[in-house]
Amino acid sequence: MYVFTSAIFFLVFFLMVNIKGRFGVFSDQRPLTNSQRVKMIGDMESEINKNNSDTSVLSQKLRLLKDTTRALSNGDLFNVRIWTVDSNSRNYHSLAEYDSVQSGLPPNEKDGWFVRKLIRKQIELTNKYEGNLKELALDWVEIFLHRLPYLLFISLPIFALTLKLLYIRRRQFYYVDHAIFAIHHYIFSFIILLAILLLGMGRTNYRIEWLGGLQLILLCLWPVYLYIAMFNFYKQGWFKTFIKFTLLNFLGFLSLLMLFVVFFVLTIFQT
Repeated sequence: MYVFTSAIFFLVFFLMVNIKGRFGVFSDQRPLTNSQRVKMIGDMESEINKNNSDTSVLSQKLRLLKDTTRALSNGDLFNVRIWTVDSNSRNYHSLAEYDSVQSGLPPNEKDGWFVRKLIRKQIELTNKYEGNLKELALDWVEIFLHRLPYLLFISLPIFALTLKLLYIRRRQFYYVDHAIFAIHHYIFSFIILLAILLLGMGRTNYRIEWLGGLQLILLCLWPVYLYIAMFNFYKQGWFKTFIKFTLLNFLGFLSLLMLFVVFFVLTIFQT
């Protein structure tokens, strides 16, 4: 049942959530006017003159603004900050250039393993997307969304382990009992989320605004169901169940947050 409900949910989810189709045409790409360029040039020159720190990003933006042979948007200027690869006040435009510079440095001045990984990846992404931040972001989101089934699959045994720790003094419950409870909760969660998605689609496509109220009711029903399920399954008092319900949600949120960060980092290096 868990496999079936999760498969149906993600099938509907990926059919409905088309990241590139929804956001691919949206960005601030309106060309700057001459008056906007003149004002920005004045502001940046003033900032460079009074700024004693690194101004490489501002200098690159200034060069772009002064190049009147090409149209320029706010999005192009924003991309400069994202795609500026800086290490020891140098910008590297290829992996070969970066490796050549690193090989000529003494061991104590070379970048560490993690910094080296980040810079090499940033150079790769700069060359691959040619500074198009929007396209990179859309690819990141799409890859990450396709990793969601794995994230939830890994989170299920962690959820069961959290229950085991919360009810460690209830020796009649083994880990498998907590796992069965977790599976039932995940099945209910998939059903609730699927209903919310379908109601959202009806609200958007058919302008039925009152469906938003049903979505809110289902969203509130989600934690209520978990609390009642814990009370009935573990047979403890209402107050003690509430304390453990609160701890379960807090620890569950922390574990999902850590998994989210791990999967997001993996997504970046997979791009």
